[in-house]
Amino acid sequence: MRSVLVHFEVSESHILLETFVSSAQAAARTVTALNNELFGGQVVFELVVYPPEAGSLKQYIGVSVKFLKAAGTVYAVVWSLIQLMDSASVKDISRELFGATPSEVIVQRIRDYRTRVEETPVDAAEDQLESLRQDGYEIVEELLVQGTSSSLGAAPETLESSTIPDELSYELRLAQSELFEAALEDQNVRGISFQEEDQVPIPRNQFAVRGVRPLPPRRNEDEGEWEVSLQQVRITSPVFERENPQRKWMGVNAKGSNVLFDIVDSEFWSRLLAKEIKFSEGSVIVVQMATRVRRKGPREKIAVRVLSLDGLKLAEQLDGAALASILGKIKAPARNDQDTLI
Repeated sequence: MRSVLVHFEVSESHILLETFVSSAQAAARTVTALNNELFGGQVVFELVVYPPEAGSLKQYIGVSVKFLKAAGTVYAVVWSLIQLMDSASVKDISRELFGATPSEVIVQRIRDYRTRVEETPVDAAEDQLESLRQDGYEIVEELLVQGTSSSLGAAPETLESSTIPDELSYELRLAQSELFEAALEDQNVRGISFQEEDQVPIPRNQFAVRGVRPLPPRRNEDEGEWEVSLQQVRITSPVFERENPQRKWMGVNAKGSNVLFDIVDSEFWSRLLAKEIKFSEGSVIVVQMATRVRRKGPREKIAVRVLSLDGLKLAEQLDGAALASILGKIKAPARNDQDTLI
């Protein structure tokens, strides 16, 4: 278990209960926002608050990964962890929040972890696989904890960077503002820091700036358009429960990138639930994939039509009118983009 530290510099040895509660709530909001953005909400975690150290006002908020929503064998869970940690979102956002050096260290840990997994056979001893699973959970915990600590203490302009998606930026700033707004009301708090080695806490005269509440994202002006292309995806984690909005399909596209997406093809779901079609390990689907393109880059992917599964033809492509009726605003009609195929 990894811990988020909130260290209150105080003139007397106490703080208001509201301040203590607000800091824990801010950490919880931040961890949840990072989980949703980095891992598609697939990580189920638990937060605990440890007793403060004797003679100090250090609040430790433990983050413990319990399991992944992508259920399966231990080996399947380990590979799901790899897919989640190796995503472009993890790498891009971690650079912004952690800075160059910590980000490089984490990325190297993920590479080393992938190598260990690839060298471990699927029929390895149960304790070996369990050890890999726990090691993967520890890396995810570290990503969530470092991201939380860094974002709570970051300058507001850092969290509003163009490289951080709008929704995540808003949630991180909101968490930060709630914490510092509460601290501003507590006259006993002179400074706050979020790292053990931080000798220069954020002083009280900066609380007001960080305590300003952000404006919600202007969704109506930046919903973005959908781009539709033909893509082939090797499935690494299927979803067999249609009415579960917390789960997304996971796979690898032609460029070797990991993708998280939903499938909205009703005909496909009917055949899948009727057990007319079946998935096996590494099944490949060809789909019409819609990607919502916003000002800050692609944020959402949905498969509107599943055309084939492991070479078995399932459906014809939808034309532009049909796609528009499903998606609304489309930047380009469906096209056979060969570059997207494996």
